[in-house]
Amino acid sequence: MATGEADLSGLAGQGCFTELAAAAQDMELQAGLAPPFVPEADVYTVLLGVAMLTDDWQEAKFVWLRTPEHMKQGSAELSALWSVLKSVAAQQPALQHLDKVTWSPTVTPVIQALKAKMMAQSFDLLAASYSCVKIDHAAGLVGIDADDLVQVAVHERGWHYDADTKTLLLENSSYGAQHAGMIPQEQLTHLVALVAQLEHV
Repeated sequence: MATGEADLSGLAGQGCFTELAAAAQDMELQAGLAPPFVPEADVYTVLLGVAMLTDDWQEAKFVWLRTPEHMKQGSAELSALWSVLKSVAAQQPALQHLDKVTWSPTVTPVIQALKAKMMAQSFDLLAASYSCVKIDHAAGLVGIDADDLVQVAVHERGWHYDADTKTLLLENSSYGAQHAGMIPQEQLTHLVALVAQLEHV
C-alpha cells in the first residue's frame, strides 16, 4: 500500500520517528519507480531532520546529496536544517535557525524533538563550562532569547538568576565535558568532514 502525506503526518504526530523515516523513504522510492514524479520537499525534510535527531550524520549526508537541487534552493525548511547542520559542525549556536521558519505540520514534531535535544545539549555544555555566567553571553552561546533562557534555566534546570547583575548561577554544574548528551569529539570531527564535502558538491 502506497504511503502518503497523511501517513507521514500521523506518524509524526505520534512521535514514531523511526517509522516516520521509513515511510518517507518509501515515498522517495515510489517516486523513483514512477518518474517523472518527485516527492514533496517534506519527504526530504523529514529524512534530514530524523537523521540529525538520531545523530546519524552519514545518513544526513546521503539525504542531502540525493535531495533535488531545486528543493535545496526553494525550501526554507531544508535550508534551515542545512544551516543547523553547518552550525553544529562549526560548534556554533544553531537553535536560532529552527525559529526562523514556519514548519509544516508533518515536520513540526521532528523539529520540536530536535530542538529539545539541542537545547538540552546546550544547557549541559553551559553546566560543564561555567559556575556563573552573564545572561546575554549565555543566550548567545545557546542561540535563544535571553528571557527564554532564564525561563528554562530557572524552571527546568533549577538554576538561580540574579536580575540585579543579570547573572545566571548554575547549580549542580558537574556534567563534565564528556557528558553523554553532548556530541562526542569523534562524531563531531566526522560531521565537520561531511559538511566540508557537501559544501563542494
